[in-house]
Amino acid sequence: MKTALPRRVFYLFALAFFAASISQAQWEETFAWPANNKPPYPPLPYRIVRTGASYVLLLVIVAGLLQFFTPISVITWFAALTRIVLNRAGLV
Repeated sequence: MKTALPRRVFYLFALAFFAASISQAQWEETFAWPANNKPPYPPLPYRIVRTGASYVLLLVIVAGLLQFFTPISVITWFAALTRIVLNRAGLV
């Protein structure tokens, strides 16, 4: 909660500064959207796949660290969970 006040002050300062120094039309032309009329971010399916892959990679790294540095056998847990899921799905 301590960071809310400085952010608010910064936003008010930035709003006052930009409002005084540049017109709305000029600001929109310069900062609002790229000139080639393409979105400034990747497509939604690409972002979803990238986010999912990031979570899977994070899970694998954490599982590897747990497996290596603690007596917890995470790989055995994942194997058992995979067997349960595949049995319920009727694939095994």
